[in-house]
This record gives sequence, structure tokens and C-alpha cells, in this order.
Amino acid sequence: MLQRVLDSARTLTAARYGVMTLLDDGSGVGHRLTPGFTSADAEQLWLTPDR
Repeated sequence: MLQRVLDSARTLTAARYGVMTLLDDGSGVGHRLTPGFTSADAEQLWLTPDR
């Protein structure tokens, strides 16, 4: 469902990329959605210090 929300937001704003970070119970990253990014680019995004 969240993927569809993110895709709709990208369409509405004509955005090429979208990012959504879902936190787990311990406030750590539980899941990431990165439509528009290649898998290599998405991985690089999460390796940058200021994410």
C-alpha cells in the first residue's frame, strides 16, 4: 500500500525519484522504498553520512 502512495505522490509532483523510510520498533530502519532509483544508486544513498 505504501508503495502505491509513494508512486502516486511521484506522479502528482512529476518527481523522478521517491524515498520512504519505515522505522522498526527500535527506531531503526525497518524498510526502505526507493522507486526510480537503480538498486546500486539506492544502496549508495543509504551509505552517505547524512542520508
